[in-house]
Amino acid sequence: MTATMFARTDGCHRLVASYLSRLGRTALDLLAMLVDERCGRFAPQAPYRAAARSPG
Repeated sequence: MTATMFARTDGCHRLVASYLSRLGRTALDLLAMLVDERCGRFAPQAPYRAAARSPG
């Protein structure tokens, strides 16, 4: 067996779809961060850290 069909009304279907969607978005975010880092555009500082270090 290589695939199992889930009914759209099944609660498990929504749970798995939500998990896989988040997993895909996270993977794409990590890939984008890798590309930015390799191209020299990566800014590792979070905005709150930059604000904490600025005089004011």
